[in-house]
Parts: sequence; structure tokens; C-alpha cells
Amino acid sequence: MKNVLIIGFGPHAKRIYFPILNQWGQEWGAKLVYGVDLKSQQQTIETYLQAQNSKLPFFYIDEDEKLYDELHPNVEKRLDKIVEEYSIDGVVISTEPLVHMPYAVWALKKDLHILMDKPISTKFNVSTDLNKAQELKTDYDQLAKLYFDKKKNNKSLSFTLMAQRRYHPAFNKIKELINEVKLKTNCPVTSVQSFHTDGQWRFPTEIVEQIYHPYCQGYGKCSHSGYHTVVD
Repeated sequence: MKNVLIIGFGPHAKRIYFPILNQWGQEWGAKLVYGVDLKSQQQTIETYLQAQNSKLPFFYIDEDEKLYDELHPNVEKRLDKIVEEYSIDGVVISTEPLVHMPYAVWALKKDLHILMDKPISTKFNVSTDLNKAQELKTDYDQLAKLYFDKKKNNKSLSFTLMAQRRYHPAFNKIKELINEVKLKTNCPVTSVQSFHTDGQWRFPTEIVEQIYHPYCQGYGKCSHSGYHTVVD
């Protein structure tokens, strides 16, 4: 049985990871044993767990220990202790994408299997700052090197990126139609417009205030649901 730590317990984790691991984890040889999130989310998470009759233990990070480019030393120390005490084998990283990178680096250094939400990383104002955009490639290269270095001594080490709409019939149909036009006209795609609502309607105040799938932080939709229309 592989013991799993989940970092980030927001709407996506509640809808996907927690119920799947609870229902099929035993069959697949995976057990969710610990969770990590921000102190500000404690009440919401505990209310949810109570409704699910779950006693999953949690480590809640104080707001003054919330960093973006690296893990706070106190947070890293506590995570190391959790890995040791609970014999953690793998980690699900389901945080906001601004902190995917530091958690992934930490997990690889601990030789943990990783299932991480897309995107690999993002940055404040990445949609308007070319230097920030170039950092995405730097992040990818750093993780790739660290992963393959670790894999030399641990052949089974897995690092998987979660993009659950990859095989959605609508995306496959779009690819099919694009290919059909290309074959018939010998004309490649020259312009693309892509729209994705994700079932949510943003009101004006939310666009400048909300920090879940945000626009006000300069990375917005392409680091969330819009990712699928670009990559899938």
C-alpha cells in the first residue's frame, strides 16, 4: 500500500482526488493519509471532512509562512516530518499553480512519486511580462533535470501531470475537424479563437477581487481551464 500526501484541498481536490482515493484507493494500492493547506481554509476543510465522516489529519500553513518562489523553512521542516512519520510514498499537488514549482522541487528531492495539477508553473503577471513567461521554460527545465537525475537511482519514480480533459470527445472532435480541413485544403491553422467558461460566470467585482482562477494576478484562465484548449 502506497501512502499519499495531498497538498492543496480546494474544490478540485474535493471533487476529484479525495473521493477517488476513498472509493478506489484500496483497490489500487493507494491510501490518502495526510493533507496540507492554508490556515485560512481550515474551517472549510474541516466542515467538508466532517460531512464525509473523514478524520484525515491536516497541516495548516500560517499566512505569514506562505511563499511563492520557495517553501518557507518551517513549512519544509514540517513536510519532511510528515513524510517520515507517515511513510509517505507519493504526493498529489493540487494547490494554486503559483506554488506548484516549490512543492514539486521539494517532493522530487524527497524521492516521492508526484501527481500534479496542470500547469507545471505560472507567475504573477505572466500574461503581460515576457520575462515572467520565459521563467516557465526555466521551471520546466529545472524540474526535468531534477526528475531524470533522481530517476537514475529510482527507475520507478513517477512524475505525472494531471490534465483530465485530454481525452474529452469535444477536443478529439476539434482535432479531427482541423485535420480534415488541412487535408482537403492543404492549409494549416493560421488563427485560433478559444473560449472556455468552466461553468462559471465572472461578475465585474470578481474579476478584480477573486483569487481562484484569477485575472487580477495576471495569469488567469490560461493557467487553469484555458490550458486545455491550448494543450489538449
